Amino acid sequence: MASFDILKRATKRSQKILKVALRSGYLKSGYVRDLKVAAKDLEDMVEILTLRTPADESK
Repeated sequence: MASFDILKRATKRSQKILKVALRSGYLKSGYVRDLKVAAKDLEDMVEILTLRTPADESK
């Protein structure tokens, strides 16, 4: 799977996490905040990983 596809898929999944966090009326505000942070962190980590090259990995 190409890095662009991985980034696209991870972004879609993190948006789903965010959607659930914002639309669920049964989650306490602490959980909503945690899910929002987790979704953002996931997007950031995947973006960083997809920008790496094999040469970077061997360092």
